[in-house]
Amino acid sequence: MLHLVVLVALAASPVRTSELGDLLHPIVSDELGVMESNLDELIKSVGSHINSGSAGGDCCSSSSGRNPGQSFDVFGDGGSYYLAFRGTAGVGRSVYDAYVKDDAINYEPCCKQVNGSLPCSAHYRNNAILDDWQFIEEVVLAVYERGVIKQALTFDAAGTDYLSWFSPGNLKGAGKWEDLKEKTTNFFSIAGDAGLKRRFYINQIYLGCLADIGWFMAMDNPLPPCQYEKHSSYPQFLYSSGTGRMTWSSSGELAQADVMAVFVKFYKGCSA
Repeated sequence: MLHLVVLVALAASPVRTSELGDLLHPIVSDELGVMESNLDELIKSVGSHINSGSAGGDCCSSSSGRNPGQSFDVFGDGGSYYLAFRGTAGVGRSVYDAYVKDDAINYEPCCKQVNGSLPCSAHYRNNAILDDWQFIEEVVLAVYERGVIKQALTFDAAGTDYLSWFSPGNLKGAGKWEDLKEKTTNFFSIAGDAGLKRRFYINQIYLGCLADIGWFMAMDNPLPPCQYEKHSSYPQFLYSSGTGRMTWSSSGELAQADVMAVFVKFYKGCSA
């Protein structure tokens, strides 16, 4: 506004061209500096917005036309989720390795579903989602037995990557486990206890094999140390079927799922 007043005053008084140029030069320079600064801030804001996973205006224009596959109504409420990963129990291949990097040669068609009673001899990794982790609003970890969902956790995906979303700080909904949000954990991550190969691991405390307490693990070890995780094949998805944590070795609530699924929900309009 001050610059406009100066220009009006100059227009009303006789000033030589050279003098006018000398007077206008700093004003124009100041205005260009302000415009450049504003442009830099806008660029930074847009970059931060994209990296944080927020939807933005036309967010899909930068998603490289990926095809995340068919949508799933996981909770039966009309929501659209996409299968990012399916772990299949007993196939003799590491679920963690498959999640981190696609190691399957072929997928049977049923591996892209969640019904463990249908033929599937591999884990399924949706590379279009896991290798291009952006514009994702929510993640769901769900376990199934013969196609029936038994437990599901929901996580806020804003500001996460394909590994970091699985954490207590991002947990939005704990499903049946009423105590999970209030209890401390010694493991709550995808990597879990890497030495014992307990992946996607949610555990409260180690007190020895007979007294360990927790909620969920993808047992990824062909030779595990504790009796409660020893089975004829691996991986196994072990979870509490009750309303909270359990003692792994002695609880009647210890259950096995045949499928572990990771679903994502994109911000509105960003699924393709």
